Amino acid sequence: MRMKLLCFFAFSASLILSSLQAQNQADFESLSFKITKGEERRQHLKDDKEQRTLQWDENANNYSELYFTRPTVIQNSQGGIFYFEFTCPKETVIENLGLRLSDCNGEVLSFQGDLKRLPDTEILIGTVKMAPDAPQNSWGQNINKKVEFPAKLIGFRITKKGKDSGELKLDKITFVENGTAQED
Repeated sequence: MRMKLLCFFAFSASLILSSLQAQNQADFESLSFKITKGEERRQHLKDDKEQRTLQWDENANNYSELYFTRPTVIQNSQGGIFYFEFTCPKETVIENLGLRLSDCNGEVLSFQGDLKRLPDTEILIGTVKMAPDAPQNSWGQNINKKVEFPAKLIGFRITKKGKDSGELKLDKITFVENGTAQED
């Protein structure tokens, strides 16, 4: 009887932990984005069902602000790393990546990221470290330069090198919280 009770508690604890982990995982698979009207500078979204591909016309402005049509809620976090995976032709060079979060008090916080192209591929990996009390910049309501949870991932910004035409497709976003094991 004692063994059955111990197994029951172990099983219950594993279900609770799984449930907590699932609650902390944001749904990034169904994200699509839009360009804010004030930010359109001869860039446009490719006409595909996912709306996750940005295209530049020749001589278009190289800076783009992209906002998600359905921001993803992040319930609580001690910080972590957002991983972006893009498909981008080798001749299109993306120089800059930044993340936009909006906290529960209306403050928008910006975090600077790094970009690296996987050798001999069209895959571009972006990493953005998010420390709740260390944004690069912030604006909006109740400015205290701290992420107050729950927060929303509202979008990102990128800068393309040069004035040639180009394309960038968002393939995947993953958030790995501090203190958790990164999945392969």
